[in-house]
Amino acid sequence: MSLDLLPVAVRTTPVMEPAVRRTMLDVTVARLDLDRVLRMGELAAPAEERAQARITVIGGVAHLEGDGWLGTRWYRWARMFGLPRLPAAPTAAARLLLAPFDVIDHVHRTLAPYFSGVLAVFDAGLALAPGVPDEPEANEVLLQGWTGACLPTSLTPGTAYGPRTPEVEEVLRHAWAASPAARLRAHEARAAIPAHAWNAACGVVDDTSSVCGVPFLARYLFGEALSVSTDRGLADAVWGAAVATAFRDDLPEDARDLLSRPFHAAA
Repeated sequence: MSLDLLPVAVRTTPVMEPAVRRTMLDVTVARLDLDRVLRMGELAAPAEERAQARITVIGGVAHLEGDGWLGTRWYRWARMFGLPRLPAAPTAAARLLLAPFDVIDHVHRTLAPYFSGVLAVFDAGLALAPGVPDEPEANEVLLQGWTGACLPTSLTPGTAYGPRTPEVEEVLRHAWAASPAARLRAHEARAAIPAHAWNAACGVVDDTSSVCGVPFLARYLFGEALSVSTDRGLADAVWGAAVATAFRDDLPEDARDLLSRPFHAAA
């Protein structure tokens, strides 16, 4: 389930519009594996060039909406990749945008290759974010790791979550459309599940996603769940149904049933 590249014969593609590249960034990040993360770090521009390019781009961002494209990705990616907690919104744009990059100075050298690849995702986000002043030279530097390791790709929004992507999207659509009463039922059903049982099922999901070659997909889906609601109980309910669907063929039945139970209670 790692990224599936196009045949060599069709790898020459026109330059994509920023909106299309933002979509492809989301899609490829959802399906990253560890080898691809490390590859991004290897192919990224030298650290000093990346740092200067970041400063150039971030210096042009006067205001940042925490619930905008860039703000939501920052919080989602930090959670996905195990970065320290970011400053709470609202906060100064520069402080929030620079926060993930501070991690590289505080990790053991054995983890540096991983975090270098992770920061290539944040670099690409800076370069592609809507509303950020266009800095062509800086953007080229920031995009180098992601484009070199992840593009071109045959992945599309219709395959972002694996073979059951349409079913996962249906879960998310139902969650967005749920009435307040249905949301309350889901929240209450999640609260009724003991913490130890829920946490054990979450551990099974982590193990399963790693075995399937997409170790970050479940965490990515939690970001999608939080976009539906920042209420943790309801987000858990949406996430549980989403991962139970995405990994339906791989999760043990008992874990799958427990994870999907709160969402089904809303029906």
